[in-house]
Amino acid sequence: SGKLLIVEIKQERLRNDETDGEHGRKAMAVREWAALNPDRIAYEMLFTDTDAVANNDFARVRTLLGSKS
Repeated sequence: SGKLLIVEIKQERLRNDETDGEHGRKAMAVREWAALNPDRIAYEMLFTDTDAVANNDFARVRTLLGSKS
């Protein structure tokens, strides 16, 4: 009945990883699963090279949640 948003925050060094990277097997499988019901399931992957995620990196997440800020 509700919506599901999956957000993965990963280390920048994993961006090109074959399994855990942006286009890795895991990400592709989750995207395929989300595509089965795109009106209810969203998937976003964020990468950071520090212990923090920049505020602007959450822009798409906020959009998916319907927030304007």
